[in-house]
Amino acid sequence: MKTYIDCISCFIKQAIEVGRLVSDDEIVHHKLIRKVVDRLRDYDFQLSPPEMGQYIYEQARLISGVKDPYKKQKKDFNHFATELYDEFHQAVTQSADPVRAAILLAISGNIIDFGTGHSMDHDKIDENIRKTIAEPLDDTVLTQFKEQTASAEKILYIADNAGEIVFDKLLIELLPTKKITVVVRGGYIINDVTMQDAIDIGLTDIVTVIDNGDNSPGCVLDRCSDQFKQALAETDMVIAKGQGNFESLENSGYNIFFLLKAKCSVLAKHIGVKQGSIVFRK
Repeated sequence: MKTYIDCISCFIKQAIEVGRLVSDDEIVHHKLIRKVVDRLRDYDFQLSPPEMGQYIYEQARLISGVKDPYKKQKKDFNHFATELYDEFHQAVTQSADPVRAAILLAISGNIIDFGTGHSMDHDKIDENIRKTIAEPLDDTVLTQFKEQTASAEKILYIADNAGEIVFDKLLIELLPTKKITVVVRGGYIINDVTMQDAIDIGLTDIVTVIDNGDNSPGCVLDRCSDQFKQALAETDMVIAKGQGNFESLENSGYNIFFLLKAKCSVLAKHIGVKQGSIVFRK
């Protein structure tokens, strides 16, 4: 997905928010905003939004010296989601169609995203999750998903955010885990999931987990490691979670099932859905 002109205000907003998170010093805020504005002067709008996102948060790190600004929030939401795990595990396994229920739950967890400016209040997140899991899914895509997870020899599951990954785990446990390799980010970026998050929630106990070698809030292939690109080339099926992965992999040509919430009005318009809708498409 290309960068749209309406993405600019979001880039600036993200820079302001992360600047205030890493420092109370207005000089730090000013430096960061100037860096972002300077970069935007000659920005190639054919690039995907995660490429600019990576630049914003990398500059915040360089200017402030804060390596992982969202460390506390990631731990908090991993804990929050883990506390809900048993309840939702029971609901999924007892449903008429556990895979359908688990997909909806995985998509609902995509609301846990500090890069979109949405409220991260626990009660509102919980309410949103419970509302989302009652929504319908495209039966044609669901059938394709089930058939391909059964027939594929290798499956890549590209994760998105901390906290959300607990709900991904519920879906992964229903799939043939021996075929699955989960992909996390190769470095700190917003509240995106890293190897430590995968270890903390026990995901590494049930599947192979690798990182993509990059700290963009997505999978910008030009920046990813050879290990990840080889795994992608050898896989039969990809399950990609979240907006950043959609924005960076939409036109990559791989066999991908995208699972996300269209939290951003620009992305919703690009896809052709209402903002806030669930997206489950091949």
